[in-house]
Amino acid sequence: YLEIAERDNITIEYGPSILLEDRKHFERLVLHVLAQVFIGAIVAYLMEIKNGVKFTLLAFALPVVARLMGFPVTELQLVHNFATVYTILLVLFCIFNNLGNIIDICKEGINVTVMSFRTFGIIPVTLTFWRTMALPVQLLLFWGLMFLSQIYAYVYTENLAIWQ
Repeated sequence: YLEIAERDNITIEYGPSILLEDRKHFERLVLHVLAQVFIGAIVAYLMEIKNGVKFTLLAFALPVVARLMGFPVTELQLVHNFATVYTILLVLFCIFNNLGNIIDICKEGINVTVMSFRTFGIIPVTLTFWRTMALPVQLLLFWGLMFLSQIYAYVYTENLAIWQ
């Protein structure tokens, strides 16, 4: 896009006024920002974040907000890289901040498993684990793949007006 503009000596106008001209594009960007705010609120609720740190979860929405503010397209890559690095650092900070709890939960799970093996034996514990953990996942995977294969077969064998 930029190469064509430079080749044809077209001046590219930046700013929010350009976005307001294309209503569909503007609506799509605002909807995207609202969806990311909603996702950030859900993550903050699930992580039980009570203070202002929950607003830093919106860092991944920076490229869209920058585009709404009228940043040039050439600068969006820099904003995207910053938002990505910042989000990765937030996730690492959260993991390292809760590392003690994660280790305690893993130790407790291992202790319960060892005690179960000692008390009931390996076969009953394995069968109980299979019934409670692996079987529902296997059935979910099976029915999900069956559903997707049915949709695939329906879409590619019928002459649908949508695909033509």
